[in-house]
Amino acid sequence: MLGLRKKKADSAAAKEAAAHAAPAPAPAAAAAAGASAAAASSAAPKPAGGGISLLGVGKGGKAKEGGAKKMSAAERRVEHDVADMDAGKVASVEWPDKRSRMHFLVTVTPDSGLWKSASFQFDVNVPKAYPHEPPKVRCTTPIYHPNIDWEGAVCLNILRKDWKPVLDLNAVVYGLIMLFYEPNANDPLNHDVADEMRSNKALFERNVEASLRGRSVKGHSFPRLL
Repeated sequence: MLGLRKKKADSAAAKEAAAHAAPAPAPAAAAAAGASAAAASSAAPKPAGGGISLLGVGKGGKAKEGGAKKMSAAERRVEHDVADMDAGKVASVEWPDKRSRMHFLVTVTPDSGLWKSASFQFDVNVPKAYPHEPPKVRCTTPIYHPNIDWEGAVCLNILRKDWKPVLDLNAVVYGLIMLFYEPNANDPLNHDVADEMRSNKALFERNVEASLRGRSVKGHSFPRLL
């Protein structure tokens, strides 16, 4: 028993001596290791301004040079509207400038009614305050219509007093289409044509037909559309 205890004691003493004999890390090596860790930490990517980077812009940061342009609230809303746009079979929509959705053209070709088969183009500009302000619309094709004047200004209720931010560009396109199916002489912009429509509908219809054939009506010239 004494021999076994002596062997265990000798073994423990040997281990303790070996632990004391192990060399401590050199100060230079420790400093180098610390510097490497700090460099690795600083090299790790961090979101600018403490937020998530989106289109080259961090929360509270500035756009990087050459990065994507940040969209305005109006532009984001327009993109959403365009994704849901459905002009149907009687209208088409195109963007002259592919880089911007804030200006577009609507071409309406009615499939019934007085203006059937004729095509009319509308120029639509979306303001920066959209959807709190309605788009600005002008008809660029001369037309004989009670709700569109000789300069192309359009009388449509949702483009004026009835506009609400919940309305979208699809509603505007639909409203333009309905002008050809339900012209309203009781809320006119071209009062001369509206008066004629109310007092002599047959004459009004003949003048619409003449305008579509490219004839001059009441001193105004029209392109031949049929």
